[in-house]
Amino acid sequence: MKKQITKMLMFATVAGITTFTACKEDKKTDVSLPPIGGYNSSDDVASANLISKWSFDENFNESKQNLAGVATNATLVTGKKGKAYQGAMGGFAGYNNAGTALPALKSFTVAFWMKTEKHEGGAQSVFMLSKDSAFWGNFFFLIEGTTSDSMFCKVHFEKNDAPEWKEQWIEFNGNNKIPNAFGKWNHVVFSYDAASSKFAMYVNGTKLIVPANVSDRFGSDPAAGGAPLGNLNFIKANKFVIGGFQNNLGAPWSAPETWMLNYTGALDEFRVYSKAIADADVKALYDLENAGR
Repeated sequence: MKKQITKMLMFATVAGITTFTACKEDKKTDVSLPPIGGYNSSDDVASANLISKWSFDENFNESKQNLAGVATNATLVTGKKGKAYQGAMGGFAGYNNAGTALPALKSFTVAFWMKTEKHEGGAQSVFMLSKDSAFWGNFFFLIEGTTSDSMFCKVHFEKNDAPEWKEQWIEFNGNNKIPNAFGKWNHVVFSYDAASSKFAMYVNGTKLIVPANVSDRFGSDPAAGGAPLGNLNFIKANKFVIGGFQNNLGAPWSAPETWMLNYTGALDEFRVYSKAIADADVKALYDLENAGR
């Protein structure tokens, strides 16, 4: 009788293992989903031009160039896809080595998911590529304080050609503010194409109208029919920071001024490409990541 019971238990155990294995195989099969926009994964989108990626799943490090990040008062929380960066007052992740690909950008696309609340007062810096011994960094994205439910944001990038210094500010203000931007995850993408000197911005896969006040302070304004800006040329771009200004990284900069605020929201799947990716690829990236792929 004992032998019979033992055999029955062994059979049940084997059957259980067999059933469990079959379920696992079924799950693997389910992952093989139809392509979106011609891609199976978000990492497949413009993969040859993806030069930097922060997933924030395990730490603050960047995975394409192996840039090591040191977090100050920033944490990892549940994100749009896995874990996400969570900022705070006085919080940022610093990278004392920006690598070679970010400083060498001629064109770019920056893409990330963000979830934040509106703030009043100064400007929160989402990221900044530094410029040694200068007030402004080479490249950054700011969110200005507002009492509105729409986001007032700025993108800044420079072309440093001696003896002429060209500086671009793109402001989404007034009627061009991003509506309903707070308290939920939004996919934000902006790009610059050196060949056409065109800037583009997208929210949740939809292309926005670029405001008329695109300014080129020290050269001809492409938006006004002047000479095109062409290839970017960042200089002294040695450090990178997420959630802060270059001033948060210490010397050679002074301490942050009172209006220089740290980004207090969340960021996920932060990507930088070395070209302006196509509209269809922006939509594919949004759809894939929105589907957890």
